[in-house]
Amino acid sequence: MNKKYYDLRFPESKYITTNSAILGLDVISPTWFDMTGSPSSLSSINVLDKADAEYVKIAHRNGYEVWALLAEFDADRAYAMFTNKTVMDRVINQIVSYTEKYNLDGINIDFEGLGLKNKEGLVVFTRELTNKLKAKNPLIKVSIDVTKPSTSDKWSRFYDRKALADIVDYMMFMAYDEFYKGSPVAGSVGSLPWVEQGIQEILALGVSKDKLILGVPFYLRDFKVATSTNQAIDSSVLRMQQAVDIIKQNGGNIYFDNNAKQDVGEYFDNDGVRHLVWLENAKSMGYRLDLINKYDLKGMSAWQLNFETADIWDVVKQKLKQ
Repeated sequence: MNKKYYDLRFPESKYITTNSAILGLDVISPTWFDMTGSPSSLSSINVLDKADAEYVKIAHRNGYEVWALLAEFDADRAYAMFTNKTVMDRVINQIVSYTEKYNLDGINIDFEGLGLKNKEGLVVFTRELTNKLKAKNPLIKVSIDVTKPSTSDKWSRFYDRKALADIVDYMMFMAYDEFYKGSPVAGSVGSLPWVEQGIQEILALGVSKDKLILGVPFYLRDFKVATSTNQAIDSSVLRMQQAVDIIKQNGGNIYFDNNAKQDVGEYFDNDGVRHLVWLENAKSMGYRLDLINKYDLKGMSAWQLNFETADIWDVVKQKLKQ
């Protein structure tokens, strides 16, 4: 099979000081570039630089590529940039400059929740940025994050996935938050059928399997639920091991959800409130990574580092390094 690529966010030094081959991790994508400024003050719209040159040097020495993440979650500011050539050119030139300054191997575009008014602008911005980056360095990689196709104008329909995929080198499918904070009922962050449906839907849009990377969750959600139903009251994000520890501490039980292909923990806290937790572990990860091989996708990405248990990397190497 082709080499698999891995894109992980919020990395800590313990990762880049470990040789890439030991973990089975090829690419680190730290969140270094944030959009800043106000849509009412065009001159204030810029890229906030949080990059670290020494970090890149260490990562390179240990076999990693570094694809810095560029984040934007403000729809009005994005629109102000997309609809003003001077602002867009300034932002793009800043990114190109930072890419050269820090000797980066790539840029990951993480623009979320921007709404339909920004659909065309995102395509134009992505094309202009990619062209300028590759004019400076033809080997640089550009990737973009997208959600599962849905009817949401804000979170899904503003991505023209086919047009974007034709521009970038890789498209990261963020296959998580099926059930999220505010969901009316408790459920998995990404059940296997839901994840597989998303892969099929994105490929059906004409996105090449050679560009599609499956994003998997290293986090999970602990839902407080009504006593006799799965109706959600609230939820909180947990690390993999943290969830298991909490279930054990509260004398809970764990059973297997054959549809989601995940273990589920159930327990009652000290206040008598019932909790349901769809666990992320080596078992659930193995099922997801099987989908990468089933559809011959380019690889996996994950959100976020330091939430996983050590055995996750054994599964990654077993399933993807073939």
